[in-house]
Amino acid sequence: GALDHVFQMFGPDRLVFGTNWPVSQPKGEMSVVKGIVYNYFSPKGNEVLAKVFAGNAKRVYKYLNR
Repeated sequence: GALDHVFQMFGPDRLVFGTNWPVSQPKGEMSVVKGIVYNYFSPKGNEVLAKVFAGNAKRVYKYLNR
């Protein structure tokens, strides 16, 4: 599927979870969208989940803990 293709093309270090919320709301609730992505990446391990859901974005945008 689409997530398989994206994961194969970019790998865990170049993916960041994001949405087009609230524009996408008619297509599904945020919890459903997040659940689909979480269920896909969860079997790949906690390290991959952490990267996709926060770590990569923090690295790319040079997030500073304050």
